[in-house]
Amino acid sequence: METSAEIAGAQLEPVDVEIGLSDGFLTASLPNGAKPAGTSRHMVDALHELVLWDHLRTHGDWPIVHGATFIIGGKRLLIIGDKGQGKSTLALHLLLRGHRIEGDEHLSVGDGTVVVRPRTLRIKPGSLALLNVPELLHGTPRIETWDGIPIYALDPSRFGKPWRIEEGPLDACVVIEANHGGRSVSRPITADTCFRALMAHGHFGTRNFVQLTVRLRRLATQTAAYSLRLGDLANAEWHLKNIAAA
Repeated sequence: METSAEIAGAQLEPVDVEIGLSDGFLTASLPNGAKPAGTSRHMVDALHELVLWDHLRTHGDWPIVHGATFIIGGKRLLIIGDKGQGKSTLALHLLLRGHRIEGDEHLSVGDGTVVVRPRTLRIKPGSLALLNVPELLHGTPRIETWDGIPIYALDPSRFGKPWRIEEGPLDACVVIEANHGGRSVSRPITADTCFRALMAHGHFGTRNFVQLTVRLRRLATQTAAYSLRLGDLANAEWHLKNIAAA
């Protein structure tokens, strides 16, 4: 749960959450009215929901898009794609190459501006093994999925650069799809294609669907958009650097 991001302009307010034990299960009473009870995994999920609830109190009219947001060459790039397409492995590669990440979960979209919800990277062992960086696991918190696979919470500041989040414009949207074992290839895509991808990875909840959709449509028409068939990581980085420089 812990994040150490520096959030420009944020006014943070500490909130105490008391967690107890009842009949062998953890219990809590949260500020959003929830009263979770269960295992440590249940409690972590409930606390994540609390953080999202608090974010929606201040950004309720901002649609949320699930994706990773990077600063490459001074430009902000949003990378979105389905699970299993290689987004987390690409994120690790870019961090090891000295690029900055703002977040790998949610990007909130305003009028001509975006801001990331802070969360540490969620990395599975396969990505770490592929890049041969087992030392990143030392002292790294983890939690296991229901089928026993560990998921590690990596703080971006461990890669040698400050983890800073700042509201501002989005310079490009990149939609990835896996090309495992092949070469990475990028090309421009239309605003309509970008909009469909944003909608597919958007989070709306019970809020004003029409207003939130309009904001995503505006983002798609005002932002450069590309597809990236993600194969070899070095070539993928080359494409992203060219996108940032365009």
